[in-house]
Amino acid sequence: MNIAAGTTLVSGALNAAEGGDPAGSGTLARNQIAQAGSVTIASNSSGGLTVGDGAQIFSSGANTSISSVGNLTLGSVVSMRANGGNLLLLTRGTIAQTAQGASSHTFVARAVGTSTSSTGGSLELGSGTLSSYMSTASGKPQGVTQATGGNENGRLFKAPAI
Repeated sequence: MNIAAGTTLVSGALNAAEGGDPAGSGTLARNQIAQAGSVTIASNSSGGLTVGDGAQIFSSGANTSISSVGNLTLGSVVSMRANGGNLLLLTRGTIAQTAQGASSHTFVARAVGTSTSSTGGSLELGSGTLSSYMSTASGKPQGVTQATGGNENGRLFKAPAI
């Protein structure tokens, strides 16, 4: 499966009138999400999934979830963002770049809520597994949280509260 170079996939919308900046950082207030929408891309092909150069994949108020039975290969300057959700990249193969030197990827997961009570804002990269460990990190302190039990290839990164 291929996502062509320069493709933009967007689901949901932020409320600009309430200060919802799609390129912003930090925790979003609930009123900054105008419409929730998730992005789910699943490749069941052993040939994997390739995301072309400059592709942008964004969700607002929900998760961006990308999985592949085969390898997950990223072109240059790929941007993935979950504004008010979690960002999950899972593959039974490897997560790699299309070419040596391919770079400038952007992966952002922003929480929604307050600094003391929020949801979303976690990033999970899993190689060798299609099983998410996101629930393992839920409710734990902010910072780097390693998955426990089962397949140890996946790693979770939970954003600090701001």
